[in-house]
Amino acid sequence: MAQALAEKIDRAKSDRYIDSSLQSLQDEIAEIQQALAKALDSNWDDLDTAPPFEAAAAGKIASKLDEIAGALTMLNMAEPAKLVAHLKLAVLKLGDNPALADVKQRQAVFEAGYFLSLYIDFVRSLRANAGDEMPLILSPFFYKLASAGLAPFVDESEIAGIAINLRLAPERTGLFDEAPAAPATPCPPDYNPEHKKNLNQREAIANNQATYRRLRKMYQVALIGLLRGSSSNEQLTLVDHVASRSAELIDEPLLQAAWASISMLVTQFTQGNLELTPQRKHFFARFDRWLREMSKGEFIEFHDPENSNAIRELATLLILAGHQEYAQSKFHDFFNIDVVKWTDEQIVAQRRSVESGLRESLMAMSESISELLDGLKQRLSVMSESELCEQSDVSYLTSTMHAIAAVLKFCNFTKPALVLESAAEQVKSWTVEMPTEQVLLQVANSILSIENALLCYSMNSAVGQNEHDASLSLEDGMIAQAHQNLFKEMQANISLSIRALNSYVESEYDREHIANVGSSLIGAIGGFQMVGLVDAANLAEKCAARISEEYDSEEGGDTARLEKIADCLVSIEYVLHQLAAGGKLDGSMQQLIAENMASL
Repeated sequence: MAQALAEKIDRAKSDRYIDSSLQSLQDEIAEIQQALAKALDSNWDDLDTAPPFEAAAAGKIASKLDEIAGALTMLNMAEPAKLVAHLKLAVLKLGDNPALADVKQRQAVFEAGYFLSLYIDFVRSLRANAGDEMPLILSPFFYKLASAGLAPFVDESEIAGIAINLRLAPERTGLFDEAPAAPATPCPPDYNPEHKKNLNQREAIANNQATYRRLRKMYQVALIGLLRGSSSNEQLTLVDHVASRSAELIDEPLLQAAWASISMLVTQFTQGNLELTPQRKHFFARFDRWLREMSKGEFIEFHDPENSNAIRELATLLILAGHQEYAQSKFHDFFNIDVVKWTDEQIVAQRRSVESGLRESLMAMSESISELLDGLKQRLSVMSESELCEQSDVSYLTSTMHAIAAVLKFCNFTKPALVLESAAEQVKSWTVEMPTEQVLLQVANSILSIENALLCYSMNSAVGQNEHDASLSLEDGMIAQAHQNLFKEMQANISLSIRALNSYVESEYDREHIANVGSSLIGAIGGFQMVGLVDAANLAEKCAARISEEYDSEEGGDTARLEKIADCLVSIEYVLHQLAAGGKLDGSMQQLIAENMASL
């Protein structure tokens, strides 16, 4: 009894020590974040004009990161320790490079450091409640540092600590430096490269070179589409076809199993069992190398570490999709595969729990963002009353827009950030001459959409709305709500234009009634353009032109023309009503717009 109590007390002391240590590390990482902010000068300034990262500052931060990595290792937190080590490499690389670090590099460093702090806090909570840690939630940040050219790439299987070891003949174990030697399991005869069947397969590959060349071209089309962000399902369908066909053309057991598993993997992405992250999109690029070799009639050597690692990663992803048995059955003769106790769905859920801290950061910064947005609106208002476009105005607008976009990206609100960056590029192109009122309103509408999105997020957070709806991500919801608000505002402008047109007719064509209709319609034109509804924007623009002609005409009161304009405005109002209610521009509405366009 006394011994059990003593053990319990010792365990409690140990837990308190670990918690205290983690708290201390969290504080140290927060200090490093502040040091990085100062060194990289990226709080609210335009990242494109930030000064270089000095080597002396980089050295001090790197030394501190080295200490943190060591402490994390002692606390059995190997994966976050490795991320800290990669962050150290990134900091040193920025310090050694005299060239200015680009926005992507700075963002990768900040996000990795910030997420580390959130992760450690999350781990403290998990350990206090005996929760299960899933180190794979760190994977995106390894990838961001690597894709920014600041650290080496790391496979998810390595981060997860999943042991998938190739069963090797004793004389060939030295070919795999990273894989521990497996138990003395005889190598399957079909896998022996000198085996007759494998020789036959070399001949079979050589005989199908033309087919593999065609398959590779198809695969490259799909791969390029995936990497560029095209419709994922369409590109994955092509990948599935290539993988399935490749599996049919060969009998070599391991290679056939690999291609069949790639096809299975595609199914997991299309069914939503796996998250299609940028890292996983790039993973498919590995198999283009296989097709290249096979199109030249060359055999795939799996004792090549790059090829064996590709299969390890393939098996890992299948396991994370919940297909442990499938992976084991396909690769049973070639690999020892560990059991994994969590799935990709659980990993995504845990990552979102940690990332909620990023959302909280945005809430904390929302007041500052709102002030900056107000500044943008005021500057645009002043510019609209001027005949000249001052360079200082353009510089202020672009730098402020990029600063806000950087913060939005930092908090994982990529779509609002892209809207603002697109508007910034438009402003950047302005010359000495003032842009048209339509262009000014288009930029203003972009700013309003961000403002509305942030407002919607604040309201949703205040009422405790679920951040991750099953069918709609948070940022999609924000933008959707912002668009609905914009549609309602545009609808009010169109209604005002219709009333002005009616008043014009009832007053026996007093032109003062339609003097301001043009400005109301310009707002609608800009709104349609901002959300990509080009045909609707063109119709509104044509209505504005016809009303302008009516206003300038010496002989007003063309009844036929006025009726057509009124019909078009009513149609636009109907479209906006449907869009504001959450509908989409379907075929019937598109036809309605086209018919009205033809009538003017």
